[in-house]
Amino acid sequence: MDNASARTKEEEVIFLQKLDQNNKVVGNKVFNKDTQCGYLCFQDLGVFKRFTNIRSFVFLYGIVGCVITMTYSYFNGTLTTIEKRFKIPSRNMGLIYVGADVTNVIASWFISYYGGKGHRPRIIGIGLISVIIQCILMLQGHLIYGPGEDALSLTEEYKNGTISQENDNKLLCHLNGDTASCVEEVSPWIPQILFFAAQSIAGFGDTVYWVLGPSYMDDNAPKSQAPLLISISTFARLLGPALGYSLASWCLKFYIAPNLTPVITIDDPRWLGAWWIGCIVIGASLIIPSLILSCFPREMPKTVYRKLTSSKDTTHEKASFEDMKKLLKRLLTNKIYIYTTCASVAYIFGYMPFWVFTPKFIETQYKQSSDVANLVTGAVAIVFAALGVLISGGILSRYKPKSKYITGWNVLVGILTTLGITSYIFIGCSDVDNSMTLDTSICISGCQCDYVQYTPICGQDNVNYISPCHAGCLGSEILEGNTIYTNCSCIASGGGTMNGFAVEGTCKTDCYRPFLLFVIVMCTLKFLTFAGRASNFLVSVRCVEEKDKSASLGLSNVFLCLFAFIPAPIVFGWIFDHFCIVWGKTCSSNGNCWLYDSKNLRIWFCGVSATFIGISCIFDILLFKNSDKIKCFDEEDIEKVESKN
Repeated sequence: MDNASARTKEEEVIFLQKLDQNNKVVGNKVFNKDTQCGYLCFQDLGVFKRFTNIRSFVFLYGIVGCVITMTYSYFNGTLTTIEKRFKIPSRNMGLIYVGADVTNVIASWFISYYGGKGHRPRIIGIGLISVIIQCILMLQGHLIYGPGEDALSLTEEYKNGTISQENDNKLLCHLNGDTASCVEEVSPWIPQILFFAAQSIAGFGDTVYWVLGPSYMDDNAPKSQAPLLISISTFARLLGPALGYSLASWCLKFYIAPNLTPVITIDDPRWLGAWWIGCIVIGASLIIPSLILSCFPREMPKTVYRKLTSSKDTTHEKASFEDMKKLLKRLLTNKIYIYTTCASVAYIFGYMPFWVFTPKFIETQYKQSSDVANLVTGAVAIVFAALGVLISGGILSRYKPKSKYITGWNVLVGILTTLGITSYIFIGCSDVDNSMTLDTSICISGCQCDYVQYTPICGQDNVNYISPCHAGCLGSEILEGNTIYTNCSCIASGGGTMNGFAVEGTCKTDCYRPFLLFVIVMCTLKFLTFAGRASNFLVSVRCVEEKDKSASLGLSNVFLCLFAFIPAPIVFGWIFDHFCIVWGKTCSSNGNCWLYDSKNLRIWFCGVSATFIGISCIFDILLFKNSDKIKCFDEEDIEKVESKN
């Protein structure tokens, strides 16, 4: 009792020494210029003060994060549609996707260093304007270029015109040399540059959000509560991908030109959904939350009180180039910090393709429509991810395990994830792997099908063909509203002779069982991966000095962008393109890919991914061996837990 009283008196003396006339004490809160909330004449209003606490910040931070992650998941969900609309190869889409990460590399270190010493909520609020600009620029892609000639040609309004007959005629085999000409398109580089610029601008808001937000939460919350609060905000952010993919699923059900009537169904691979609608929804939903977030004070009143009553020296050096060099040296010579960063880089590189290309992977491997692929990726898988975050955060805050157990869990998660992704190689759909006949050069000699657009047909032999021309079809007729292609030299008729017929569209495939198995494994991996999110963050901020927290997150972000976020989408986009077997050729380029070698694509795509996650396990093991030096919780918090048990 005497020791407690002595400690209380000592803290009171320190508190009185630090307190000056610019501070106002109310209970366990201190109010000064750093705790002021709001803007100008709306500063420090009673309605703001009432919600000036870390829980309110976490709630609003989660909402803003929900919209930000919703933006990127929506882009992922509409990626295949954008590829088809603007005839962009997957490797180029990978380059567009990393635009935000290029900005991250340039801005992360400086924002984390200088922004960490400034008014973090206000900087975050201002930075989020760039995400709104991103939505506006993405929308311009549709407003400027419209739905495109290919999409218009598949509508009733177009079919009823004279152009329709000319278009159908171009799909057939013409032995007289009258072949389809190449498609003249607006320069594909202009929309690609526009989309890259949109992503790059959004990178600034993305950087300030992810770099400054977590450090602000950790600084203004008791250490014992930090894991739970971070998990809650992460859970709220996880709703973003679910909402983003669900929004993409909903938007893609509408035809890209909603005012026209399409003659194909959503199951047709040529279907183009209204990818641009979501840009309006997301941009509008970010305006008010970002404005309110910027109203939070530089420091919470309770945080100032804790600092003033603490015996620790909480003063920081002023921002300078010399201080930055010392800080950089401290971080780069911190062995535990390097192990943590390397493990994160390798893990994210390996898991990145399943963040970016999962809907596309489902579409190509299991022949699911774009809306189903997005619904499964978002609404189903994200539920398990959210459960992983909440459960792990609750366990960390309740039991406060030692760092050895936390890092050991990360090793186990890495091993299980490696095995899970490897299992994807064997979860294929045989109906897709063997569905398309490609080598028909012998039976269509003289047809000249190079520039005939991808128009899949199903022959009476139950085999898919790239187009009527590639099946050697010489004629067509309309029967009960369906187009029937006749006299096809590559298709066997009922009597065993050639010159059979085909119907428009692909043959029916049965991929239900492999698709269901894929979804089960994917949901399990989502749960495991996100169950380690709170613990990963905890280790990364506890292995550095308190004053280096913001800068360490910024430097980690630079490494992640340089070696994971930027190269991974490009590498896996190249893998997609490498196994393309049917390109949509235009006059100037190959355009987008319509059909893939699904089996080999699956082997390489999943094999490379599993290899990098396996490498991350090596660094996790090294971190596990050195984890005794990490103090994740205060000693008094651990003692309370042990006394209860």
